[in-house]
Amino acid sequence: PSLSLSFDTAIANYDVFKTILKRKSSSSGTKSRNEEAIDTNTQAYARSQADRWSAMRDRDWIEDQVMIYLNSDKRYDSPEIGELEVTLASHSVYKSLSEAEKLQVLNNLPTDLVVAYLLIENCSQRFEDADVQDMLDQISSFTSLGLYEAWGND
Repeated sequence: PSLSLSFDTAIANYDVFKTILKRKSSSSGTKSRNEEAIDTNTQAYARSQADRWSAMRDRDWIEDQVMIYLNSDKRYDSPEIGELEVTLASHSVYKSLSEAEKLQVLNNLPTDLVVAYLLIENCSQRFEDADVQDMLDQISSFTSLGLYEAWGND
């Protein structure tokens, strides 16, 4: 699946959520050609299902645990997060952040300087407060649309 972030090695929680949802929705209730062929022989089909279940059990458990965490505050089911990501991509401060800092910003949505300083290494030395505040104002404009409330923050 294509991810909306341009990073090769890291993805935001939002992208993990969308990827898992897409995989689960595409695999639920559909049989592959191989499964349909095996379906004619129910004993072989039962063995293949048992083997498949065994092989996928760990992956499914991990996905379930990740989805429980991501669904805990409903933050990733909002279409505004994708729009925010596009808006931030053109901001000078956001462009200068490391991959980890970009992920922190997307996953935490800071709306004040104190939180930004916690998420961005050497923030005061790398950026002017006015530039950081401008980025935070962009984030706040999206959070005022209900995204922040959907994330369970006050």
